Amino acid sequence: MEKLTKIMSVALLTWVLSMTAVGCDTTGDQSNVSSSSQSSTQDILSQDPKEVYKRVEEKMKSISSYSKQSEVNAEMLEPQGDTSDMSGTDYMELEDVNSDNPRLKSITKIDDTSGNPIEITKYILDGYKYMDVILGTNVSAKVKSPVDEEDKKMFEFPDLSSDELDNLKLEKDSEGRIVIVSGLTQSVNNAFKKMAVFVGATEGYERITIDNDYRIISSEVSAKGGSNVEVTMNIKSTYSYEPVKIEFPSFEEYVEANTEMIGLKNINF
Repeated sequence: MEKLTKIMSVALLTWVLSMTAVGCDTTGDQSNVSSSSQSSTQDILSQDPKEVYKRVEEKMKSISSYSKQSEVNAEMLEPQGDTSDMSGTDYMELEDVNSDNPRLKSITKIDDTSGNPIEITKYILDGYKYMDVILGTNVSAKVKSPVDEEDKKMFEFPDLSSDELDNLKLEKDSEGRIVIVSGLTQSVNNAFKKMAVFVGATEGYERITIDNDYRIISSEVSAKGGSNVEVTMNIKSTYSYEPVKIEFPSFEEYVEANTEMIGLKNINF
């Protein structure tokens, strides 16, 4: 179980680093939508959920910088009833999201019952990603590598299929705010597979809370799956739209990454 817990800790970290939307990978108007475009809560509730989602997508694509704080929790349940818990946090700043040179800084921390905490500070700048990695007492490295297609997705608004769009629902929470509710989407399931060592989710949902200007205030993703070992995952995120100006360190100490440096081969199970 301890070996599985360590693997899951690294996989959980992979999920957190991959669940970074929403931004945009296209150039265009980077100014925020005027406050005059705000709608009343009742007006939004009366709209087609698909159209509301599209309005949110358009709004988020107009915002050039923001920050996001996430809390992550996961639990593994074995057939005999033994459980293992993991939790973590991720703070992310995104700048110039809509430009040809989007920038990012994130600090991710994962704790688990095995006593091997994980911490990664990650930067994206000028087509490169830089990662300061600490995996318990086994691995510590400053590595860099070119931005790949998975990294680019971190600046994109998640696409939904036509069926997924048709199944969206609108609700009002206890504070009177609009919530877009979806079931288990393919994007959530793909991310869950990364976290749960390629085990697909059997159930799940996502709730996106928005303001009357169609900005995302917060989101919650939950998924469950597994057979021999059941895995449950929950991520809660909050957004801030104060202007972001990322301070980057000198990257002179960072060296080209390879699988021997930060892969699972370096962790003593």
